Amino acid sequence: MLIEKNINKRKRNFKMENQQKNKLPNFKPSKGPKFNIFWMYGIIIAVIIGLNIWNGGVGGNSVEYTFQIFKTQFLDSNKVDKIYVYNKSEVEVHVKKGYKPAIINFEIGSVEQFEKMLDAAQANKSEQEKITPIFAERGNLLRSIGEFIIPALLMIGLFVLFMRKMNIPL
Repeated sequence: MLIEKNINKRKRNFKMENQQKNKLPNFKPSKGPKFNIFWMYGIIIAVIIGLNIWNGGVGGNSVEYTFQIFKTQFLDSNKVDKIYVYNKSEVEVHVKKGYKPAIINFEIGSVEQFEKMLDAAQANKSEQEKITPIFAERGNLLRSIGEFIIPALLMIGLFVLFMRKMNIPL
């Protein structure tokens, strides 16, 4: 009987050892999601796409034309309200209310050439009907801000990213 008890004990111990060997180790779950570098790539791509859209990708209510189309469709039919010449190369024409499109854009070679063409187009109009262009310099505010802020934010972001990867507290 004593021998049977020893044999039964050994069988139980053997079974327990096998069960413990077959068990997987108890890993603690992680405290939260780790930072994924692909989020950084996604943010950079989104910023680049956003800058392209804001800097002229979306036309809004302005349409690009040539001088000849502007002359025949708008200037000759008295639909023009004001003419602005920006940066000596870009013309922005504001059309009178009730006509579409509201704003017309086109490029010119030089201011002198544009003035000659505009005077020739308005030669048969009275002085009161003639439209005098307004000359102005215009910069792109979003581009000016973006040239400074975006590289600075990118540098700060990369600095923080590298410090986290190296486990250096900030």
